[in-house]
Amino acid sequence: MLIDLRYHLGSLVAVFLALGIGILIGYSLFGKEGLLEKQQQQLVDELEVRFMRLKDEREQLEANLARLAQELEQDRNLIRSIQPLLIGERLSGKDILLVVTGTAVEEDCITEVTAGLSDAGARIAGVIHPPQGEEAKAIVASALDEPQAGGEADQRPIDGVVLIGGALEGEAAFQKIDRPIIEGLLRRQIFVVGAEPVGVPVSYAQEYRRMSIPMVENIDTPVGLISLVFLLAAGNGQQASAGTEVR
Repeated sequence: MLIDLRYHLGSLVAVFLALGIGILIGYSLFGKEGLLEKQQQQLVDELEVRFMRLKDEREQLEANLARLAQELEQDRNLIRSIQPLLIGERLSGKDILLVVTGTAVEEDCITEVTAGLSDAGARIAGVIHPPQGEEAKAIVASALDEPQAGGEADQRPIDGVVLIGGALEGEAAFQKIDRPIIEGLLRRQIFVVGAEPVGVPVSYAQEYRRMSIPMVENIDTPVGLISLVFLLAAGNGQQASAGTEVR
C-alpha cells in the first residue's frame, strides 16, 4: 500500500511538472511574442540609423573628393601657366631622344612630353619604340649614330635620352628591354633619365634607381615634365661613371 502511494505521488508530481514545463514553453512562444517583435523592430531601426550614417559619410567623402579634384586641377593650371617661365630655353641646343619601352604609356603622354621638351628649347632627335633584347640595343644604337639632316658635317651627339617605361599588369619586360638599353647608354656615357606616368600597374621606378639613373614618376603631369627638363638640363658625366658598375 505504501509503495502504491509513493507511485501515485510520483505520478502526480510528474504530471504537475510536465504541466509547469508546458506553461513555461507556451509563455515563451506566445507570451513573449511582443518582446520578440520589439527586439526585431529595434534591430531594424538600428540598421536604418547605420545606413543613413554611412550614406552621409559617403556623400561627405564624395564632396571632399570633388573639392580636392577641383583644387588639383587649379594647381595644375597654375603650374601650366608658369611652366614657360620655368623651362624656357633650359634645353636650348640639346638633342634629346625619347625611347618608349612601357606598354602602359599612352600616345597623349608622349605627345605632351615631346611638346614640353620642345618648349624648353630641345631638339627631339626621335621617338622610338624598341622591341626586346639585343635588337632593342641595336635600334637605339642606330638612332644614336644616325647623322642629322644636312650630312656628316652637321651630325650632333645625343645630349640625353628619356626612357619612358611602366607596364600593364603581367607585361613587365624591364630585364629584356630597358636594362640592356640603359647599360648600352651608360657605357657610351650618355645621360639617361627614367620616367613613367602616374599610377602605372607595373612600375619600373625601383629598377631604374638600382641602375643609378634619375627617375620621374609623374611624367604625365606638369610638375613631372618640369622635373624632367631640370634633370636633363643638369645632366653630367657622373651618371655614366656610376652606370659602368651596373651588372
